[in-house]
Amino acid sequence: MIRFRLGRFGIKRSELKLFAFNLKGEISTINAGKEVDVGIYDRPIKSELIKKSTVEERLNRGEVLFLAKDNSGEIGYLFATKSRCWVSEVEDWFEVEDSEVYLYDAFTKEEHRGMHIYPFLIYQAVRHFKTQDLSQALIFSTAANRSSIKGIARARFSIYQTVNFLNLCGLRIWKLSTRRCDVRSRFRVEG
Repeated sequence: MIRFRLGRFGIKRSELKLFAFNLKGEISTINAGKEVDVGIYDRPIKSELIKKSTVEERLNRGEVLFLAKDNSGEIGYLFATKSRCWVSEVEDWFEVEDSEVYLYDAFTKEEHRGMHIYPFLIYQAVRHFKTQDLSQALIFSTAANRSSIKGIARARFSIYQTVNFLNLCGLRIWKLSTRRCDVRSRFRVEG
């Protein structure tokens, strides 16, 4: 499917890979490459890694923060939402269905990369949301971010769609591949 819209002036091209995990199925244990504790927060907290205003805004609107710590302090995080979310890579709103959760805005401190912190955070989120009678956990990555895609695959998510996006002087074009599984959440451009 190809969609067109006029929007903000700019030049941008991106390819976004969309992944899903069936929360009704089995989940395999994923371990980090070091001793890590993950805190799950639904109320604002003070963080060394994330701006206070970002934490407050997101958690006050019902989102969840997964915060990884080791003995040196905070080393990574991941947010999750069950409501609509702006996806800047494709300049569109992602409308999350009631039965699904969208995992986004993950970060791991550089000195802890390669230790499977990212897939461990995803795994902890999957474990958390599996108990809430949801059907799918969703996460996205740009096609150029090979490390992110590798971590998502390690967490046993499967690609369900690709979105190619182009903003050429305000003419915004989305090319969406056919979906490969039963995900109900949609980008607003999908109608």
